[in-house]
Amino acid sequence: MVAKLVDGSLARGPHGWRFQTFNPIQTQALPKLMENPSTSNVLVCAAPGSGKGVLADVALLTLCLQHFDALEDVFCVYVAPKPSLVAAQHTNWAAKFGPDSVFGLDVVRLTGDATADVKAIQSAQVVVATPEQWDVLSRRWKKRARIQHVQLFVLDQLQFVGPTIEIIASRMRFISSQVKSPIRILGLSNSLANAKVWGFDINHFASRMLAMAKPVYNTVCHQAPDKQPVIVFCPSSKQTQLSAIDLITFALAENTPQKFVLDESLQVALPHDDDEALSHTLSAGVGYVTESMRRANREYVLDLFTSNKIQILLLPHTLAWELQVKAYLVVIMGTQSYDGKEH
Repeated sequence: MVAKLVDGSLARGPHGWRFQTFNPIQTQALPKLMENPSTSNVLVCAAPGSGKGVLADVALLTLCLQHFDALEDVFCVYVAPKPSLVAAQHTNWAAKFGPDSVFGLDVVRLTGDATADVKAIQSAQVVVATPEQWDVLSRRWKKRARIQHVQLFVLDQLQFVGPTIEIIASRMRFISSQVKSPIRILGLSNSLANAKVWGFDINHFASRMLAMAKPVYNTVCHQAPDKQPVIVFCPSSKQTQLSAIDLITFALAENTPQKFVLDESLQVALPHDDDEALSHTLSAGVGYVTESMRRANREYVLDLFTSNKIQILLLPHTLAWELQVKAYLVVIMGTQSYDGKEH
């Protein structure tokens, strides 16, 4: 059945079931994922960009193949901590497993409205949600029989482990033990080893960021000497603007104000010309994007970066899961932050 699907409908589909080869991490995990889904939980911890998302696809594919003659019995729940990740996975699985695919499953994204969500999961075979949404829905699992029939529970981005994720994972295991129905849990996470990080031991946040500005500039100059694209992640939206100004200031101090401009014919014309700082940094080849920025301005900056007209793009860390941009060099400023909600 696997060979028939891969050589036939899946391979001809428009949404990317065209695997020529798997990378080493995927290759090691596949045999375990292709086992009987009811007998083995799997935890995969690997660096970002190592293709862990494909493993979730394979886990659901394995479940579908096991119930290929009765696909209406399939029930999978995917949980991710960021709404943007949930939306992306809903689009991905709706294309690969949805009504227009060979499987024809009903893929549903929870909205947070308990009444609507309870109704939606009654006929759904695949549910995607945030931890908070699934927590609310699964609390009354004894009265919601559909929740008792989950067969595959995927927890993505487990490095963001928090109380809600712990609760729903424990609850699903408890439900499985109570109803005597096995649930496979697939955990996907970045590397969890707590590697020792050497950095600045300055307690004052603003001073620490200022101290990092010059090393960031030197790193860009030495590690991307041929003007390869560079992305710098900052701990806050405000810091993206401040760091962008710092970078062009250092370039000006070396009498190279156009150091980061890749296209000499660059003429900055923001759709909404209400950000003088952004216009100034863009003219020097350094752009930044924030969550509160006007959408047209954001798209304009991203277009300049992806079309190789400016070399450096600064982003707040919160946009790391939303923007699909690539770079030769990535710099992370500040690996510490205060989370008053958790601590």
